[in-house]
Amino acid sequence: RGWIEVNQHLQSISHPNIFAAGDCCEIVFPSEDDTEKKKSPPKAGVYAVRSGPILIENLTRQLGLGNCNNLVTYNPQEDFLKLIMCGDGTALGFRFGIPLYGTWVWNLKDHIDRKFMDLFDVKNLPVLTKEDGKDDG
Repeated sequence: RGWIEVNQHLQSISHPNIFAAGDCCEIVFPSEDDTEKKKSPPKAGVYAVRSGPILIENLTRQLGLGNCNNLVTYNPQEDFLKLIMCGDGTALGFRFGIPLYGTWVWNLKDHIDRKFMDLFDVKNLPVLTKEDGKDDG
């Protein structure tokens, strides 16, 4: 309750012209026999980031700029590295059933976070020209 229900194409179940990804949605996967439905992935950034390209492709197709009769299916990964900083220079982690702890885990999380944020640094963004936006006023 409280999230946008989407199908495996990240398309709203109740409003097919709406798409959602990441923490704001709950994916409802189809079930062949209605006995056990695949669960939506947890609310974690890795799923939002990995669903981004699928979201862009399906929005493009829905807008008629691609093959709108063939939306791309989002297949979330089964597991991911879980890291949380403790606030004292250490971090906790969990992967493959193995608990992780220490300053080295903090350094790993800090490195991953900084690399991700660097993607959005102005110097790393493409330069757009007026022709790219086709805005004539």
